[in-house]
Amino acid sequence: ILQRYNRTIRRQQEDYRSIISSISGGVIKIAGLHGKFQFISPNFLKMLGYRKAEFLQRFGISFAHSIFEADRESALRTMQQQLDSGIPIDVEYRTRAKNGSLIWLYHKGSLVQAGPGQTYIQSIVFDITHNKEAAQARRISDERYQFILEQHDIIIFEQNLISGHFSCSARWIQTFGKVFNIL
Repeated sequence: ILQRYNRTIRRQQEDYRSIISSISGGVIKIAGLHGKFQFISPNFLKMLGYRKAEFLQRFGISFAHSIFEADRESALRTMQQQLDSGIPIDVEYRTRAKNGSLIWLYHKGSLVQAGPGQTYIQSIVFDITHNKEAAQARRISDERYQFILEQHDIIIFEQNLISGHFSCSARWIQTFGKVFNIL
């Protein structure tokens, strides 16, 4: 019976390792927001460019130290509020990769009660740097576009022919006095 139980446990562990390694993000297990890392998946380390020993040497003191200092207080406060409310952790913050660059992380996790007095936080963490950079580039482009519109005597409007949604420049309203459906 004990051998069968051990085989079952080993098979489950292999299944979990397989699932964890196939996730595009990383998996971490921490002993509280200010606690130490209890588990770090290879994908998490790869995402940040560290080997396990290097990562633990740099951030092993506590999970909180892995959050970029400018984001730390806000991210930890948000996480604590979510945990106190009994909802899963859902937060974005930056961390420093081994090469020195800042990486945006999306952190989704929950509190696990393993037994009396034995709680930890288990999370999946994704690199969202490209999404953040694309959003920032879009915002800058939109700001430039808006600046050009405000500086020139150009009337611009756009209407979705299917939905009828209409948008226009401020110059349109100055000229025509109101927004109306051009169709």
